[in-house]
Amino acid sequence: MRGQRIEHDYAVKVAMHILLYACFSYATSGIPIATCSIRPAIGQLAAISAIYGPLFGFLVGVCGNMLVDLLHGEWWPYWSIANGIIGLISGLLRYVDHFYPERGEITRVHYGVFLFLGCAGNYVGMTLAGIADVLFMGAPFQLAVMKGAVTTATVNVLFLAVLGTAVLHAYALLKRQQRLKGRLL
Repeated sequence: MRGQRIEHDYAVKVAMHILLYACFSYATSGIPIATCSIRPAIGQLAAISAIYGPLFGFLVGVCGNMLVDLLHGEWWPYWSIANGIIGLISGLLRYVDHFYPERGEITRVHYGVFLFLGCAGNYVGMTLAGIADVLFMGAPFQLAVMKGAVTTATVNVLFLAVLGTAVLHAYALLKRQQRLKGRLL
């Protein structure tokens, strides 16, 4: 019974974050950058991936991006997978020594690793999506990879550095305060 409850809670958290990511992404999807749209929600995706892990991040990235595509009446599978890769790689922070966001224990080193993994995830994911567009959709390399993927990843990294770090820090502060209140009671 307990195992089923944990699985249910996990599924609810994943679904909730898919909807949050999709709503935040959809709200800014009309603002163009290169061949895509501006995506401040990448900061949220990276932060929740770091908190809950790589599988969680992958699911939220893929499904959240698919939902936004469907709301626009289109579907770009490679770019949905790219968002999943961003979540997957950002979620690897969960396995770094002494990273305990649920207890509010995040060090400067963890923030540095968060930025590194988020940067790597963005450039790997976006570049692979651009290459897939070249290979499978016949898009010109310069347009799909250099303009679409690299420019988009660079802007995403800026959002990740500002918003993602802020979300991660706010989560750690909240959890630290909750832990301290629990000690006082």
